[in-house]
Amino acid sequence: MAVTVVAHFEHEQVRLVYAEVSGNVVTLGKTLVVPLPDFDHYLSNEPAKSFLVTADFNDAYQFSMLVPTLKEKIAKKIMEAEIRKRFPDLKESAYFSISNGEVAQEGRKMDERFICAIEEEELSRITSLFARHDKTIIALLPGYLPISRLAADADDDTPTLLIAATPKGKTILLIKKNALLFVRRLESADAGYTAIDIQNINMTVNYCRQSLRLNPAKAIFIGTAPDRELLADLIVRPEIPQDVFASVFGMDVAFLVPVAALLHGAALKHMSVLPEAYSTYLRDKKLVIACTVFFCVVVCLAFALTAYRTAELFSARARLDSLKAELTRVQPKADAYERQRADYQPQSQLIAFLRSAESAPDLSRPFVRLAVIGGAGMQDVNLEALKVTADTAYVMVTLRGTFAGEKFSAMQDSFVRLKQIAKESPGTEIVAEKMELKGRAFEVTLRSPVQEQVR
Repeated sequence: MAVTVVAHFEHEQVRLVYAEVSGNVVTLGKTLVVPLPDFDHYLSNEPAKSFLVTADFNDAYQFSMLVPTLKEKIAKKIMEAEIRKRFPDLKESAYFSISNGEVAQEGRKMDERFICAIEEEELSRITSLFARHDKTIIALLPGYLPISRLAADADDDTPTLLIAATPKGKTILLIKKNALLFVRRLESADAGYTAIDIQNINMTVNYCRQSLRLNPAKAIFIGTAPDRELLADLIVRPEIPQDVFASVFGMDVAFLVPVAALLHGAALKHMSVLPEAYSTYLRDKKLVIACTVFFCVVVCLAFALTAYRTAELFSARARLDSLKAELTRVQPKADAYERQRADYQPQSQLIAFLRSAESAPDLSRPFVRLAVIGGAGMQDVNLEALKVTADTAYVMVTLRGTFAGEKFSAMQDSFVRLKQIAKESPGTEIVAEKMELKGRAFEVTLRSPVQEQVR
């Protein structure tokens, strides 16, 4: 499992927790407390590249408002305009918002948002430390955000106070349905509770009732709890969970915030208040890294292609040398062939003529066979036209002529004898025939195979 490092900034020191996180399982490692002046030196020697950062920010710039249920981009513009209107002295800031559910106002659905803005100069003092040493901040969260997720039984409709003690103060959160409604940080000398702390808690309850119109029904103490005598002065019902932080994690409650960030930091990343300048720096850094990786890949591919082409060139050179050697070996035979070819050149035309004559169809036999048409019994047949076509397979002979006799029966008999004589040649067949009694004309087309004729 990868090691996650959480850095929590409080006053003039930074608390660090190293842990391995896998799903809901957190395995705590070492813890450190580094004075703020020495944190720069710590980062220069720390091998970890990314940090989840929390800090105790000023809680003065907070309010709740109703935002129309519009697209998030439009809702952001409305909230940013309201921040500038309420806090004109806040020049540059980053903020987060938490939706507390929809309410109906004048027939319109509105989204109730808790908004907290933080001065960008205060944020930049933290981000500049990490940027100077090329460290990445995964998310920058106010310390009370992860604390707000520790109240497992504050998920009903009743407003609840969640009170967490830290070495330098108390954090009071007003929660309803696990949504944050109000936050107040109290300075104190130690992590224990005094009568002044109880008085401040009671004043916070009265503020919620009078100004926010919310009546907290109970107060849940996280980490440590007041003594019984002090709890008796509390104006709301106190609750001390059995799994008090110190007993659950077996460590000093001073590390309550960073450990809570380990548990719930992943779910709170969208509320990060990283300033725009640092977000731009991170984007540029990722772009530079991506371009560098791409350039390295291209260079590696170019080197690989060059090596491949070089090997291919040497292989082609070897094949060329082999072909040259083979050419030298067969050159005498080629020269001898050219000399013999030159000797036979005068007889080449005669050889070509004899080959063409040999391959031509033999038309003598069809003509010899047709000569009998003028023999006995065929005196009344006048052959007027003869058309012969030939290809490599067949010889086609078309006969056209007229009958000398005037009787139709004599013409019919002569036409029958003509076809019989024509078909007596082996393989010959009549493919078309026509006789006109009125004009005493006839036409017969014969087809004979060339092979039969040559045989």
